[in-house]
Amino acid sequence: MERRLAAILAADVVGYSRLMGADEEGTLHALKAHLKDVADPAFVSHRGRLVKTTGDGMLVEFASAVDAVRCAVDVQRGMAERNEPVPLDQRIEFRIGINVGDIIGDGDDIYGDGVNVAARLEAMAPPGGICVSRAVRDPVRDKLAFGFDDLGEVQAKNIARPIHVFLLRHDSRTDTPAPVVRRPRRVGALVVAVVATFAVLGTTAELWFVFGRGAPSTSTASVVTSTEKPSIAVLPFTNLSGDPAQEYFSDGVSEEILTALARSPYLTVIARNSSFTFKNRAVNVIEAGKTLGVHYLLEGSVQRSTDQVRVTAQLIDAVTGAHVWAERYDRPLKDIFAVQDEITGIIAARLDANIQKAEVAEIRRRLTAAPTVSLTAYELFLRGRPMERSSIRPQQLRARALFEKAIEIDPNFALAYANLANTYYSSIAVRWNDMPREEALAKGLELAGRALELDPALPVANLVMGDLLLRRHDYAEAIVWARKAIALNPNDPEGYAGLANILTFVNRAAEALPLMEQAVRLDPLYPPVYDMYIGRARLISGDSVRSIAPLRDCAQRVPAFWPCHAYLASGLAQIGQDGPARAELAEMQKYYPVKSVAAYRASSDFQPGPQTEIIYAGLEKAGLPRD
Repeated sequence: MERRLAAILAADVVGYSRLMGADEEGTLHALKAHLKDVADPAFVSHRGRLVKTTGDGMLVEFASAVDAVRCAVDVQRGMAERNEPVPLDQRIEFRIGINVGDIIGDGDDIYGDGVNVAARLEAMAPPGGICVSRAVRDPVRDKLAFGFDDLGEVQAKNIARPIHVFLLRHDSRTDTPAPVVRRPRRVGALVVAVVATFAVLGTTAELWFVFGRGAPSTSTASVVTSTEKPSIAVLPFTNLSGDPAQEYFSDGVSEEILTALARSPYLTVIARNSSFTFKNRAVNVIEAGKTLGVHYLLEGSVQRSTDQVRVTAQLIDAVTGAHVWAERYDRPLKDIFAVQDEITGIIAARLDANIQKAEVAEIRRRLTAAPTVSLTAYELFLRGRPMERSSIRPQQLRARALFEKAIEIDPNFALAYANLANTYYSSIAVRWNDMPREEALAKGLELAGRALELDPALPVANLVMGDLLLRRHDYAEAIVWARKAIALNPNDPEGYAGLANILTFVNRAAEALPLMEQAVRLDPLYPPVYDMYIGRARLISGDSVRSIAPLRDCAQRVPAFWPCHAYLASGLAQIGQDGPARAELAEMQKYYPVKSVAAYRASSDFQPGPQTEIIYAGLEKAGLPRD
């Protein structure tokens, strides 16, 4: 065996199993054509050696990082061109990771950490994207005309040290820095407990304002999640406490278990928005598995008394209906986080999720070495969370008050700060005008910054920071924060939707559409705001005809959400449907009484550019006066 230093490129096809399930022969034929016409010539042109292919994956060795990066860019640009006329759900898209490191050559194959890191980087890359390590970025940054988004250090599974990750931008020479947060100088025992707990439990997909589940969209077919990774949905745990007012607590237990599982890049976890459609319903597990597109379901119950809690959980094979594992936990109420952690660890092990025992043991050691977070603060947070997801202003304000009380009790509750920040973001985004915009923006940024001080790895805090920076028109930095949120939780559809939203605001709608496709895969019964994201991105990409259906669905599902009516009015006017366009414009003005295109433009957070001009032109055609 021979050791050598090399640049390693790892690539795979996004959603390969889904594509094969939909059209096996067509997918194989298309993939072979892409490899023959795009990938193989690029490998040869840049002196790469194809080490092996593994179904949908490729491993390529280069002697130079410059060659590896040039090759990756050629492949992704070539695929983007070939995919342009292909419908979103039929596209073959690669994600690529590149690392430079020491490898072991054994015959034609290669092994070692250099290869493993490349594989982890590939898993972090978005569809059509390229993630590289610092060992790649540093030697190429002054030699190639590409920019990099600094995503900071990310702890990858089974890799001893954090990887400093960069997302290569082949459309820009300008680098964007890593998000910077100040850390507190001293961290007390309670802070250690919060960070330890929420590093495991993570956060639910509660970014933006989620407008209630309602009926699933009819305009954008839900894509059944089918990947090589084990797939699971966590159904809402049943409240057996005898008090309907305790429903929030049982929901909280199931949500935190769901979120902990979602943080693993080795699982596909269906979002809360979809799995909670089965709340208070008799569940046929096989039908539920088909609806959600998963192999496994977790269901259970929570029974709470004054100072005790009983949690039951059972893991079910949704294909056969067979029970894989079941357990009951009778614990003091103060141990609820440890119970959630234990359930998560067992499920992960059962599903071969590659969660190392040592990692779980270290988490448990920290949880038992320090006090848990205040249960009173936690309960206040759980009461506020469903209200914060609402689009209704009074509900949001009630959630704000509950989060503020939780922070009073535990000033180091990172998740409460992040969700409180999100209420200020929502008030800006939908223009509630409950306080001056600049004041709301400053307050939101302050709260998001505090959440990040306490827990830099909290995905919702990273995402809410990106959202708020978008509204401050710090567009490049907003993108960096949203991409970091995805890297921290690759199973959170809100991360992909949030980045898609930001990219649309900066005239990059073509990049937003694949991200929305991934969001829909992870949340097949997605919320109405996703319809708006998809329709708006199509509209400003010049596809007015295909923008109408999702925008109409959004407007019908949430009539009070004025942006859907605005974009629908613009789209209808673009395709010559003047009467319906005027009707939608009138609906918009019921909730957002803007008087002219000039006023709409002045209040908009869109970066000026040719794509966003399409929106304004359509509104004018629909009858909104120019000035």
